[in-house]
Amino acid sequence: MPGPRLRPTNNPRNRVRLIGGTWRGRVLAFPDAPGLRPTPDRVRETLFNWLGQDLSGWRVVDAFAGSGALGFEAASRGAAEVLLLEQDPALVALLNASRERLKAQTLRVQQAQPVRTEQDAKQQQQDNARNLQ
Repeated sequence: MPGPRLRPTNNPRNRVRLIGGTWRGRVLAFPDAPGLRPTPDRVRETLFNWLGQDLSGWRVVDAFAGSGALGFEAASRGAAEVLLLEQDPALVALLNASRERLKAQTLRVQQAQPVRTEQDAKQQQQDNARNLQ
């Protein structure tokens, strides 16, 4: 049986404002969900000051997407490919709705357990190495 359906709230605390790029000032709404803690504006600002304002040609993975703030911020700044990984199906649906609303063509949302995805990738590398022998 599926879990409770998550919906964005009108609570201002449940909104994240994109701080740079094409979608600067646009807002992503997210639900009250256990463990969901979007990256604050100040932290994202510092991160993208380090990385640079123009991410043209970059490929970005937001392994614990949640609200999608980091991934949407990267796409807004021109990243060529952005992959959002989120295990909660209700959050995946909200991320896809935000992707469609912003017409984020370089952004992809995938339901996955990031730790499991990493383990699968390592196993694939080992299998490929064995096949080359």
